[in-house]
Amino acid sequence: MKTLSTTERERTESAIRNVFEEGCAAWNRGELDGYLAGYWDSEKTLWISGGSLTRGKAAIAAAYKRRFSMGGHMGKLSVAQLEIDVMTPDDAIAIGHWT
Repeated sequence: MKTLSTTERERTESAIRNVFEEGCAAWNRGELDGYLAGYWDSEKTLWISGGSLTRGKAAIAAAYKRRFSMGGHMGKLSVAQLEIDVMTPDDAIAIGHWT
């Protein structure tokens, strides 16, 4: 496993924070597709909401679109307490609180 330099970790963390910020900005403009652009396009992507689990970006997008295409108010979105642990050049864990 390649060890990352501090600069590489900081650059990767900044890029990940950017994805979250761009997603929130798109959500706040009412652009659901822009919000979903930051989601990993994989069947391994998981979304847990309301006690249920949805697997795969396509299924997650469909669930969002059902919920908000019927005139559902999207409100304003922000992420607080975002912690990002960059592990490798291709792997990181991000945990935050959506408000």
